[in-house]
Amino acid sequence: MKQLPNNFESALKSYLKKTFYPGTRKEDFSVRDFTEGDYRFFAKGVGRLTEYFTSDRGSLPRNYFNQKDLRSGYLFYFLPVNALKVAGLLNYIPDPFFQRPLKVLDLGSGPGTGMLGVHCRGAPMCAPSEKGQTHGSAPTHHYTLADQNRDVLQDALGLKTALGIPGELRIRAGDLLNNSLAKVVPPEPYDLILLINFLNEFSSERRASLLDILLRRYLAPGGRILIAEPALQRITRELMELRDELLQTERGHVYAPCLHQEACPMLAHNQRDWCHIYLDWERPRWIEKLDRMLHLRKEYLKSSFLILGNEPAPTYTAETWRVVSGHINSKGKSEMLLCGPGGLPQLKRVTRLDRDQSPANQDFDRAQRGDLVETVVGDRLTKEKKFRVR
Repeated sequence: MKQLPNNFESALKSYLKKTFYPGTRKEDFSVRDFTEGDYRFFAKGVGRLTEYFTSDRGSLPRNYFNQKDLRSGYLFYFLPVNALKVAGLLNYIPDPFFQRPLKVLDLGSGPGTGMLGVHCRGAPMCAPSEKGQTHGSAPTHHYTLADQNRDVLQDALGLKTALGIPGELRIRAGDLLNNSLAKVVPPEPYDLILLINFLNEFSSERRASLLDILLRRYLAPGGRILIAEPALQRITRELMELRDELLQTERGHVYAPCLHQEACPMLAHNQRDWCHIYLDWERPRWIEKLDRMLHLRKEYLKSSFLILGNEPAPTYTAETWRVVSGHINSKGKSEMLLCGPGGLPQLKRVTRLDRDQSPANQDFDRAQRGDLVETVVGDRLTKEKKFRVR
């Protein structure tokens, strides 16, 4: 269950009022406690952005952070949501990777979403591990953030100070869509490169080219690239296609969510399904309040993602599988789709009849989309066309 650091809410609310009230009729309220009036003021930007991101994305202004209400709305609602999403996805990288100071590059960073996600992963009370224990105190990391909007980069600096995030922060302002990457961020090795809701803004050709450059010129040996995108069908299937192209051209290696380096069976099987995950989280009270005000429902953190590197990925046995669907319930049975060893022509559909439900197979009920599961049937699951849990 993902949670924000204890000081996040107070620091964010204070920063919003001190940053966006000066020069308005609310300037005198900038140092007072957060009230219902403050919620109504900042909720307007949240509502506008929500409409753009869902039903009217084609009308979203290209540099929408230039509009103060949209920028403040992003900080108030979407920033904490996306930061926790990044923290959850970073848990797909083994803990030892983070037990040393890292150089982190966040492209299209906005107000420091990736930086806050890295901080949240390591901060106490932030991102519990699968065993329910929080990570210990994290080493000091060093961040480079690049975005076309200077105002949100200043927000990143301000929030880093407000939250007490340790480490150096460098900002690089430049149009990454229309300039070469080197003009904005000079090449140097980074241990972790973050592309959060960013890669889908490029054409398919430029996505592949950018990844090639990052893998060859920016990623340190043993480093990782995290690509996170909205869990939407078209965007995710494009990411799945990019994954296959990356492997076919041998430009890099995929560490997660895939357990193999061969063609994606979900992509090949039909034109409908898309590989994404749900992350459980504990909604902060102020997010719940905004959800009620704006008739939203942010109960889960949804994302599609890839974790890439320039060194061979780990190999998995035939007993290890990834859950790539929710529970598919129909009369008298429940099913799940699993993705496992490379070379399988399609995903494995696992079925449990309701009459077979028992304490011995209760892990079937606990398994969620994105989980790794270990089977005890060896090659049987690989070889059999259909598999029934008993």
